[in-house]
Amino acid sequence: MMARPTKISIPATQTREIAEVAALLARRKPTAAAGIFVAGPDGRRDYAELPPQALTALGAFLSALAEGGEALVIREEDEATPAEAAEILGISRPLVYQRMDDGRLPFRRVGSHRRIRVRDVLALQPEEEQRQRAASELAQDTDEIEHARSTQGAA
Repeated sequence: MMARPTKISIPATQTREIAEVAALLARRKPTAAAGIFVAGPDGRRDYAELPPQALTALGAFLSALAEGGEALVIREEDEATPAEAAEILGISRPLVYQRMDDGRLPFRRVGSHRRIRVRDVLALQPEEEQRQRAASELAQDTDEIEHARSTQGAA
């Protein structure tokens, strides 16, 4: 089962401040380490130097948090249930089982249950997003054709 993701939520009144910090991190040179200050409740400021990868990750996380007010932190090596994979992919659980059965989504069995590495779920995500876009475009085309037919029939 997937390790409990850490859910971070911020009030809407703080999204601007979070976005400013994310922009600050985005402007820095991505190959250089940098430091951050953290002030404690007693006013004491602690300094820590972070490697470039950590600063990049922090910036991406803060950007996501600023955009939606909520973000989850999960590790790629964690495992997900089919229901959790469906939620991550934005598809139904039966479609997740179909992706596993046709070999597009690797899994392992734990007794009679299936577990999927989050890394594999995330690797399938672009394909699923492309499928969803194609289905949406097809539905829009179908609506336009039906509208054109109904307009011609009325004329």
